[in-house]
Amino acid sequence: MSLRIVFMGTPEFAVPTLLEIVGRGHEVVAVYTRAPKPGGRRGLDLTPSPIEREARRFALPVFTPATLRTTDAADSVRAHDADVAVVVAYGLILAQPILEAYPLGAFNLHATAGDLHARLARLGADLMVRALGALERGTLTLAPQPQAGVTYAHKIAKEETRVAWERPWQEVHNHIRGLSPAPGAWFEIAGEGVRVKALRTTKGEGAGVPGTVLDDELTVACGEGALRILELQRAGRQAMKAHEFLRGTSIAAGTRFG
Repeated sequence: MSLRIVFMGTPEFAVPTLLEIVGRGHEVVAVYTRAPKPGGRRGLDLTPSPIEREARRFALPVFTPATLRTTDAADSVRAHDADVAVVVAYGLILAQPILEAYPLGAFNLHATAGDLHARLARLGADLMVRALGALERGTLTLAPQPQAGVTYAHKIAKEETRVAWERPWQEVHNHIRGLSPAPGAWFEIAGEGVRVKALRTTKGEGAGVPGTVLDDELTVACGEGALRILELQRAGRQAMKAHEFLRGTSIAAGTRFG
């Protein structure tokens, strides 16, 4: 049984899975991804997603709808006459009519962000093609997810991503870890009004008014204790280590972060 597959994905994380599926000789009848974003110095160039870039390299048909919630979108999906969908960090919610378009189901690959991101991208790609191979052979065993303890994960709101320095350092640390690298936990340097993402932190020494810089190593006071910022990213810039950031930004002890 040869499977007709629709692939849905957008970022670099999804690329290894698409490459593995194509490399194993599966028939990918359509690729759905995010529409190209404006890029270049003036924003006049359109930058395709990593998945669109790879799909076009293999001459695969690419679709970039703004939504899949319409009747037309559902009709378009059904027209591919696909057996199964593979979804890897696509970015759009798949409504029930879309899911029902695939007789053998939709297989989703999702990972923990940050430290495990790159490793799980490779491991997940291998897992997905092995699952598809078993599906072709009719040997894939599916287990329903237990209903007990299931909760709905709402989209993270912008107000949830701001660093709340009044919390204990461990809670602030975990908040930053949970949102790194995207969407990222952010703060503002007093007087600048520019957002800065805190990407990696560790326990710091000292205490003070929450949000106050305590030394020249970016140790910041929290509601209880303090944490030290190891890696951060100013809006529109590349991520960098704290010592690199401090070369171009003067932040003295006593500076307030909001």
